[in-house]
Amino acid sequence: MKKFFLLVLGIFAILNSCTKSVLTDYEAQKKELIEAVTHVADMKLDSKVIYDYSLTNCNNPNDIAGILTSNVTFKVLVDIRDSKSESDSIISKFMNLLSKTMPETYLYTDTSDYTALEYLIKDLLIDIYSDQGFNVFILKSKEIEDIICESSYFNEIQKKRILIFSSVIRQNVGQIKSFISENKSQIKPDWEECFISKLRELQDCGNCFLEKIYCAFSWPTCLGIKALDCLISTLT
Repeated sequence: MKKFFLLVLGIFAILNSCTKSVLTDYEAQKKELIEAVTHVADMKLDSKVIYDYSLTNCNNPNDIAGILTSNVTFKVLVDIRDSKSESDSIISKFMNLLSKTMPETYLYTDTSDYTALEYLIKDLLIDIYSDQGFNVFILKSKEIEDIICESSYFNEIQKKRILIFSSVIRQNVGQIKSFISENKSQIKPDWEECFISKLRELQDCGNCFLEKIYCAFSWPTCLGIKALDCLISTLT
């Protein structure tokens, strides 16, 4: 009986040691991830300088979500330019085109296993865009995406949500800016201030749980609609 008791204690000690080792590794991965992302966010760059002309990140396996969202936005912008769509039908047309164009695996994402760090990284991406400007955001968002892809801290579902969120902002904002510049559009430049304000509202909102869940379920739809709402409100 005594030998059995000692054997059980020995097994328990081994299991406890393994558990501590796993937790230690997990915390180390978290610390490493936070340090890497923070380092990118804190890099001092000039917001007026274009550091990277490409909106595409070949290292992001979910960048197609941003590309397809921007393609649909472009089609809607052409209709706005050519006066083929009324303001009240622009959003519905966007949603219809998006659902037909984008595979569901990118349009809708699993909302399980959310972590506080995932929210913090999304908030950090918004901060970079709003405080440091879009030129800086292009470069830094891609570098943060690379870090997320290589990290062992997040599971694939969590990675996918962050990567889609980052990609949709970069690709869609870049498309809109390019369209306005090339077409001398009737859309006022302050649409972007409106869009950043909407991102901030979502970021700081304490009583909009359902909206946050909806956006997490489909970042392409959520972010695309917010951008279009601002474009419609600034039409001249």
